Amino acid sequence: MKFIIDRFEGEFVVVELENRDMMNIPIDIIPKFAKEGDVLKIIVDEDETFSRKKRIEEKFKRLFKD
Repeated sequence: MKFIIDRFEGEFVVVELENRDMMNIPIDIIPKFAKEGDVLKIIVDEDETFSRKKRIEEKFKRLFKD
């Protein structure tokens, strides 16, 4: 999913979505160097997701070991 930064308003960044809707995003989660007109992307980090699931499974195995 892509967003275009439209403007900054206080604690929010107003972004335009791919379907042309507008949405407010907390400024805290936007890179500090981002500016109006920049394109932001949200991606699924499949490698990190797999690693996290594996770590959680290992913790459960240790916790509930018979």
